[in-house]
Amino acid sequence: MAQAVVVSSKRFGVAILLVVAIPLVAVAMAPLVHGRNEPAAANRRFLLINALSAAHPDYLFTVDGAAPATDDAVSVLVEPRPPLPLTHGPEARRPVTLKLDEKGLPSPPELVDWRMTRALKMPDEDARRRLLPEDEALLKSEVPRRGVVALAVVWLAAPQTEESIQRFWPGGADVLFFSPRRRDRKPVSWGVSFCMDRGLPTCASDHPASPVSGFRAWVSSLTAEDQPALAASGLNLTELRGAAHSGLAYGFVASGDLDELRELAAEKSVSTLRVVDLRIPPEHDL
Repeated sequence: MAQAVVVSSKRFGVAILLVVAIPLVAVAMAPLVHGRNEPAAANRRFLLINALSAAHPDYLFTVDGAAPATDDAVSVLVEPRPPLPLTHGPEARRPVTLKLDEKGLPSPPELVDWRMTRALKMPDEDARRRLLPEDEALLKSEVPRRGVVALAVVWLAAPQTEESIQRFWPGGADVLFFSPRRRDRKPVSWGVSFCMDRGLPTCASDHPASPVSGFRAWVSSLTAEDQPALAASGLNLTELRGAAHSGLAYGFVASGDLDELRELAAEKSVSTLRVVDLRIPPEHDL
């Protein structure tokens, strides 16, 4: 039985109805299914999903409850990251089957680069500009500013703690970047999530964990035996532990209306800001 949980969002003045996937936890706690160690299969699934999420902040990865993990494949649902509190809806999610080799390592999923991907892997020459001309024009445009929810990638002039970021972005970041900007790879990251949805029963199921606390909970659960699976997503356990220990963020993903993002772009701590998506809430009357 799924549990409905209401989480309030001060920024958008709405209540968000989230469904905590209790059945997934039940699956993870089952002893044996068809002679197979079901907890081990569930743990492996969460390890791979969490590694993908940490390596690819431009996409959302969730457990495909309709396709249980097997000895040779793991099924996940993938969708481009939307602004919070909106989602793209079921039509944007696609099931992806990760084939496992004889060592239990997954084949990498095929992920299409989009505007957010390019903002995450920004070259130095682009990073020198706080705003691109199209972003500046958008933030000054006459669209219904309070009726549009935008998604932005924000890089900081210097790494900061989660608490210091909340001083100028009080609603909180959707995702924090725990490694510097590089043009050849996306930053190590972690987003706001329910611990149960990440296989981390370390916090109350009806309260999402902040990016730093969730990231630290995940990294603390990893062992040296997980390194091959992490490497399949381009991650390194030693680097993850160092990032979790420091808790410093080099940038973040922000959702907000255009007025809020315009003020954020002018914040002295911000080095660059790129608007990567726009959404109009379905209930909004233009």
